[in-house]
Amino acid sequence: MLPSLRIYLSDHHPRAIASARLPAGTSHNVPYSHKRGWQGDGWWVSLQTYDARHAYVYLVEVFTKRPLRFGLECLRRDLRWLYPLQGAFAIHDQGGRKALQLTADEHIRVLSGSGNYVVIVQPGRHLLFAFVLDWGWTRRYARGALGYLRQPFPAPIIPAIRGHLLTLAHLSVKEGMLMDAEIYWPIARITHVTRQLYEEREASSETLELARSARNHIKDSLRLDGNPLTVAEIADHFGVTADRLSRAHKKHYGQPLQAYLMRQRLDTAYRLLSEEGASVSSVAYQLGFSDVQAFNKLFRKYFGVAPSEVRNG
Repeated sequence: MLPSLRIYLSDHHPRAIASARLPAGTSHNVPYSHKRGWQGDGWWVSLQTYDARHAYVYLVEVFTKRPLRFGLECLRRDLRWLYPLQGAFAIHDQGGRKALQLTADEHIRVLSGSGNYVVIVQPGRHLLFAFVLDWGWTRRYARGALGYLRQPFPAPIIPAIRGHLLTLAHLSVKEGMLMDAEIYWPIARITHVTRQLYEEREASSETLELARSARNHIKDSLRLDGNPLTVAEIADHFGVTADRLSRAHKKHYGQPLQAYLMRQRLDTAYRLLSEEGASVSSVAYQLGFSDVQAFNKLFRKYFGVAPSEVRNG
């Protein structure tokens, strides 16, 4: 297939260094992919692609110590399957209006035409899997359900989908048609599971909406006042039991709500350290960590750097 997306940095970062190698720190090295990398002061972007006969695969990763923006060009009209596994990508049109928000752990399909956009990411690490499938090939197996393919609302990235995406990222190199055949299997499994999620959506819309609302409430609370919430407090806000809320989140997102809370606390810590220059101890205590050493250990495990490095960077 022909490429569907193009990333460009020169308009926003004329001094960026481009390379055919991946930046140090890239979390996935797709063996069979074509590689591009860009680096600047306190940030890097990596792009790995593979051109199969009926699919074009993308893996985009960004790491930055400060808010970063770069260009994105959609080269033609395509249905794009987008799977953000970490971080968030805000996509704006040339007029500055937000066209799309990609949030970690929520898949979305977008049928869009050609055009130029600006991608904005906040401090931290951001990881996006994406692929485009040949429309005739996709339509052949849709069995008349083309409406489901065009619906843009998000659906959870459950563990089964995440597992197939990671399989896709780590396939060994094969020659010619064999390589294409290798990538079609995990893509077929991903699209099959994704369709099942959409077909089940109506039956479980109430619990899905509860789980999604809880996630939004957590983000809003941390962004507005920086104070961490407990599962019990969130459940009380929505008038349900903590057990019901936890089950709903686990059902639709495949992880405990407590784990999601911890990740959001760490993402908030990164923002406070990098953007506001707050001290490590004050950030740790503000976000409910009574042990600064434990906070340091978790932060380094998640981001790969110490909190002090982010603050001093």
